[in-house]
Amino acid sequence: LIASSKVNHYHLDAREFTYGRLCAKIVYLLLGKEDLYRSFNLPKNVVVISNIYDVKFSGKDKKDKMKFIHHTGYSGGLKTFSMQYYIDKGMMYHCIQRTVIGMLSKTSYFKKIVKKNIVFK
Repeated sequence: LIASSKVNHYHLDAREFTYGRLCAKIVYLLLGKEDLYRSFNLPKNVVVISNIYDVKFSGKDKKDKMKFIHHTGYSGGLKTFSMQYYIDKGMMYHCIQRTVIGMLSKTSYFKKIVKKNIVFK
């Protein structure tokens, strides 16, 4: 069983999804579960996401509640940013990437899957 060399392009409009469902759909497509799923083959999928600033938030996914934590490696270097901070800076793509990375399983293919093309328009 050899993986096909065909590259699948999927286009998602963020207006149609809530934030969590959009990220879950991206993970689903990146792992290749839309077609015949084989855990030992990496699918060649490209996910194109448009209108990322128009994504809906439900009551539980409030922009002020969601926090992204990063440690610099130095003592006292814990940095915490809210989603609203990234939205104000025009970096909504960063929030989606961090959430998708958190949803992927940390396997041997993890870094290869993270490097897959997620294109934001």
